[in-house]
Amino acid sequence: MTHRQSLAWEAWLDQEMDRPSRTDFYVMQLACTVEQLFMDDPSLTNVNKYRLTFGDVEAKAADVAGGTQPQCKETETEILDRINRSQTVWGAALGIRIPPSTGLPKKAAAG
Repeated sequence: MTHRQSLAWEAWLDQEMDRPSRTDFYVMQLACTVEQLFMDDPSLTNVNKYRLTFGDVEAKAADVAGGTQPQCKETETEILDRINRSQTVWGAALGIRIPPSTGLPKKAAAG
């Protein structure tokens, strides 16, 4: 493939990204059906809810890389839950029981 062909192919892919293929419609229908199984009123959802739009992918990637996306701070409870889950997984892998954490380590509490 030549460089010119590669550029043309990338341009075509960028144009086609927001147009769902047949497989994309199947996946959207499947997601909609699964949601309807758990809803009290299945008529409240439709397939278009699951359509992904990409828009300007490069601009979105630049926003994420540049750190312009809002960052959520974890609460102390969320941090402790994450620590306890990690300790449980590692303890099970090593065959030991690690008692649950009750407080944040000094370094994590200061940050």
